[in-house]
Amino acid sequence: MSAFDKANDVADKARDVAGKVEDVTEEKVDELGDLIDKAAEKLDEKTGGKYSDKIDKVVDPIQDPVGATAPAEEPRNPPGR
Repeated sequence: MSAFDKANDVADKARDVAGKVEDVTEEKVDELGDLIDKAAEKLDEKTGGKYSDKIDKVVDPIQDPVGATAPAEEPRNPPGR
C-alpha cells in the first residue's frame, strides 16, 4: 500500500468520524431546543401566563442560535495574513 493510499484511508476515516460528530450534534441541538421549550412552558404555566411576554423575550433569543445552522468555517490561515 502506497503512502497515497494510506493518506486516502486516513482521510476517509476522518470524514466518517466528522459525519458521526455532525449527526450527534444535530441530535443534541434538537434535545436542547426541546428542553428550552419545556422549561418555558412550565414557567409560563406556574406563573399563570402573567409573564408570557417576558418569558418569550428570554426564550426567543436563546432558541434562535440553538436552531440556527452553523456559519461556514473560516480558513485558519487566510491569505495575506
